[in-house]
This record gives sequence, structure tokens and C-alpha cells, in this order.
Amino acid sequence: MARGERMQIEAEKVFTIKFPSGEITLNVNPEEYSATAPHRQEVVQTLTGVVVDAFGAGIGEGGISGTCGWGRPLAPRGKNQANLTGQQQFESLLRRYREWQDLQVQATDPSQIPCEVLNEVDNEHLEVVFTGFSYRHSVGDPFKIHFDLKWRILKDWASPFRRSALIQIGGAGGLVLPGDTPDWDDDPSGNR
Repeated sequence: MARGERMQIEAEKVFTIKFPSGEITLNVNPEEYSATAPHRQEVVQTLTGVVVDAFGAGIGEGGISGTCGWGRPLAPRGKNQANLTGQQQFESLLRRYREWQDLQVQATDPSQIPCEVLNEVDNEHLEVVFTGFSYRHSVGDPFKIHFDLKWRILKDWASPFRRSALIQIGGAGGLVLPGDTPDWDDDPSGNR
């Protein structure tokens, strides 16, 4: 596949954030997407050596940064999306984020008010709670509002393709998703 064809296919894939009050499919996919897959462990040096206690996967974190576009309305990319300018979509994103914050504060159990992130480009579907939202205007780019949205991952619903790819890179030190039971005896690399 040529580079231009790949870019066209990725341009057709969308990035959607589902809030309790509705969903937003971004006019412009994020410029940056980040994710971590931490491991919970404790390393202690004793008089006789080093002791490592491993407790499994930790709470993943992630985020996006980018812009919603600028003054000209862009064609809607998601279901039930209006023809919004970048400014209008940014305001909608910020409003839904603040509504979600209010719901979290009022809830008896804030973990019951999650949001979802659907990233078609990287084939990810996450249930998240947000940890921060920041935005900025720049003199060098006065028509765009740049934003950063950070979250912690509660659940990762990886697609079957992504799950099989992760299992294939399993082995010692590899990533294995909860519920997977890899058979290390079938590992051709000899990692155990």
C-alpha cells in the first residue's frame, strides 16, 4: 500500500469521545495520542540481595493533544454531528468535560460515571476517567485552540486483531492482557 493510500484510509478513521451527556467525534484527529501500560512492582535491596515483588498490570494512562480546527465549518465526521467550526467544537468539548466533572462530584460512586474513547486510527476502545484538560491560544497560530486531554484507563476493550497481536509479542517481558492465558511452551523464542 502506498503512503498516500494509507494516509487516505487513516483520514477516514475517526476519534470519538463518549461523555454521559453525548458523544463528540473530533473534526480533526488528534495530533498526538499517548498511552502507558504500567506494571505494578516493588524492588527492594536487602543485605543479601535484591527482592522483586510483581503484582501485575497497573492503571494505564493516556491522552490526546491537538486542535479542533479553526473558523471554517468542517463536514461532520460522526453520527448526529453538526457542521461546526473548530471554535464551536472546542467549546462543545470543554462544556461536556465540565458537565462530566460536575457529575463526578455529585455521584455517590464516581467510578460509575466513566467516559469512552474510541480511537479508530489505533484501533482502541477505552473506558476512562479524565484527569485533566488544558488548552492554549498561540500568537503564532491565532485561529486555533490547542488542547490536551488526559485520562486514566478503567477498561481496555481491545479488538480481536489487537489482542492477537499483543499475544504474539507476549513472552517474557511482553504485554499480556487480563484473561489471556498464553502457552509459553509454544513460544518459539524460548522465552519462559
